[in-house]
Amino acid sequence: GPRAAADACPADAGPAEAPAPAGSATKEAWKKGEAGEAEAAEKGAAEKASAMPSEKEGPPKAQWQWKHKTGFRDYNAEESARIESYYQAGVWMMRMKSGAGKHTNMREVYFYDMVQYDPKTGSQREIRRVPEPTRLTRLRRVVISMTEAFLSGDELWWKPKTKDFYERRRNDDMPVEAVEVYKMDSVFYRIVDSWVFNTFSVLMILANSFYIWADADFNNGTTYRDTDWGFIIFDNIWCAWFLAEALIRWFAFKTWKTAFSDSWFVLDVLLVLFMIFETWLLQLAVYAISGSSESGHLNKLSVLRGLRLLRLTRIARLFKI
Repeated sequence: GPRAAADACPADAGPAEAPAPAGSATKEAWKKGEAGEAEAAEKGAAEKASAMPSEKEGPPKAQWQWKHKTGFRDYNAEESARIESYYQAGVWMMRMKSGAGKHTNMREVYFYDMVQYDPKTGSQREIRRVPEPTRLTRLRRVVISMTEAFLSGDELWWKPKTKDFYERRRNDDMPVEAVEVYKMDSVFYRIVDSWVFNTFSVLMILANSFYIWADADFNNGTTYRDTDWGFIIFDNIWCAWFLAEALIRWFAFKTWKTAFSDSWFVLDVLLVLFMIFETWLLQLAVYAISGSSESGHLNKLSVLRGLRLLRLTRIARLFKI
């Protein structure tokens, strides 16, 4: 009756589970279907998790691309990684090979112009880095490039090297201007072209600039008679060094015309002449005029204090750095 039906179906019972189909073969198929659905659900969750950005991951790796008629295309992973390593090293040009045997093709990448060039065919393509380098990356690259160029003795170490620069020196391993201007087989050119000589020259310019400041603040003398021996010794050291430097550069040039066509060499010569006049010739003139007398005669040479301003012209050497 109704009471028996109510006892058979209690009110607090949950929804009834779907009965398993009868038969052993049907039961196995039903279980396999449940397992497949669970596996698919786990796989979908894993794909979603991998698609989400991880906080532990660093910045995305740089990818280099070259421009095709239809748009930019990626270099392969090996070439892109190699280009990025050269870019981070601060170089301005690199070479890459593609193909093998008779089909080997040499390509050149110029980072300042951001182009890829094929010397054999003359074709040129635009390249780019994805993502674009940050300001910090560009600054780091410039510092590394300048440091390497400075230590290698490059006279224009602060200037970037363009594709045109490398085109001018394609037929030789040195700039065309150097071949036309300098005596390439002379010992003086080998000295001038060495990084040791150029590095030492820059250090001497910096040291002399600090000496000018110290001389202006602490040297109250006018001539060798009323100047401390320390200042006299250093004045002669600076004068001898800059004279020797100018002579070495002079003998490295092919002719005097090519030498005086170099504006930096002309500036060096003028500064050395001023230094020789102030340090040696002027002091000899003071000695000849004053003789063995004391400061009474030297008062007539008070104009020498004004001539001491000539040494301030040495600061112009800083423009070479």
